[in-house]
Amino acid sequence: MTTTMTLPYRGGYSSKGLAAQQHSQLASLKHYPQAIFLLSRDMTLLDTNDLGEEAIAHQWIGVIHGKLHFNNSENNAYVKCIAQRLCAPLGGVELSGPRSERFILRNLDMVCRPYTMTRESNDGDNLLLSIQADITCCDRKMECLSRAFSLTTSEARIVKMMVTGLKPKEIAYEAGISLNTVRSHLRTLYAKMHVNSYNDALTYAIKLLV
Repeated sequence: MTTTMTLPYRGGYSSKGLAAQQHSQLASLKHYPQAIFLLSRDMTLLDTNDLGEEAIAHQWIGVIHGKLHFNNSENNAYVKCIAQRLCAPLGGVELSGPRSERFILRNLDMVCRPYTMTRESNDGDNLLLSIQADITCCDRKMECLSRAFSLTTSEARIVKMMVTGLKPKEIAYEAGISLNTVRSHLRTLYAKMHVNSYNDALTYAIKLLV
């Protein structure tokens, strides 16, 4: 992929200029089948691979003033906190190997995707952030999840809409049902999945469906 991408409205990011500047630190991962970003601990983007360039071009994720931008300030602070936690020593003693943490965020295109952040090396402050592909509910996995938690057809449909990034009001609109009906289904879902909130149910469902 040799196309230069310049997104002035997202902070003037140019992937070709950045890669040249950083001497292509991700050369071995350029064609890796996941979006990979090399970051400093303050979320400054140092390099990215082909799919990372595409993620920025399609506005899954943004770049503002050279830093990755995750949908809103709350998400930005959450990811930065993870980065600082991964770079900090545990109990004053460094771990012998790299650390990683997995999390799920709603992207700029309003789709939820799972991320993995890993400290690049034990003695450095750079991080590798990867984004998995869009979360899709294949029929086989959805059937397994429905069977495991004894979900009704309506409850399974709501789970499928949840993992595409829809919130309760949006689910009600898409399904053509009232918000109260959605909330009633969600209460039953929480009880069946042994969780206490929408985010807990969403995170659990994504882990089982990805």
